[in-house]
Amino acid sequence: MINLTELEEKILFKCDRHKKKVYFLLFIAFSIIFSGCSTLDKLKVSFRMKNNDFEYIKENKINKIIIQNT
Repeated sequence: MINLTELEEKILFKCDRHKKKVYFLLFIAFSIIFSGCSTLDKLKVSFRMKNNDFEYIKENKINKIIIQNT
């Protein structure tokens, strides 16, 4: 039977933690890549990086713009 010293055990533990972090980050990256654009657009709206109200103007889907004071 192989006896590991404390130092070897700590090194193995750090490697296991590092592998878990890498696998977690890869999982997050693949889930974002394969989720599609609609999920990313929803995230942009929730973080206020995108405004859905003005997307129609960019796509020329509006005939006329009326500005009203409230």
